[in-house]
Amino acid sequence: MRRISAAIIIVLSTSSVSLSGDYAGYAGAFLRNGVGARALGMGGAFTAVAEGIDAVYYNPAGLGFIPKTMAGFSYKSLSLDRHFGHIAVAFPIRNEAAMGASWLNFGVSDVPMRGQSRQMLGEVGNSSNAFELSFGKALSEMFSLGGKIRYIQEKFDVVFLSVKSYDTRWSTYLIEPLLKPTGCILPAQNALNDEMVAEIAGYNRTVGCVPTYSAGVYEPGKVVRRKSSTPCRIC
Repeated sequence: MRRISAAIIIVLSTSSVSLSGDYAGYAGAFLRNGVGARALGMGGAFTAVAEGIDAVYYNPAGLGFIPKTMAGFSYKSLSLDRHFGHIAVAFPIRNEAAMGASWLNFGVSDVPMRGQSRQMLGEVGNSSNAFELSFGKALSEMFSLGGKIRYIQEKFDVVFLSVKSYDTRWSTYLIEPLLKPTGCILPAQNALNDEMVAEIAGYNRTVGCVPTYSAGVYEPGKVVRRKSSTPCRIC
């Protein structure tokens, strides 16, 4: 029997939109990884099917048809030491509606951090989380309605601030709430605005940097980049 499901999604986010890449620069971009072997095998078409526990992720309206309490878990080990995990649970309410909750986590860990002389300074990592609360109700045997509230949380260990000097102040105010308590801002601006950044983010969370990339224009229309053994000097 063909069923029609309609969903409403409300997204709350503690992160922001950046200026990089198609989808990669947006808050919650990690959610595009998808969950569930069957759903991933259908190449995104599962949204129209919306059956079982994976409906919590793809289309909460499908929860209106679940017959019993369900739970699901998935974990992906990705390249570059990244990982993506998902856990969800859903339960029916009086055989006419259902509620679901899920947690999604994406991150990278154990990334070596080295100094100018390649000495080991420790390890850094980063993780993003999304918490969802879903509701679905079957209005008939063929039609259901659902919605969800999604809260996205993203915090950073290190943020490289590479903007024009006149954009430094507002950029720092934008970034500071997104730092982890132990995170820091690294303004790659030849130490010109370190004091400004430190006044906003804190002196213990500001690390100066002097990039040593260089290039030369030796003839019209031809730019030659010079190689450097130390592309970034930490102040």
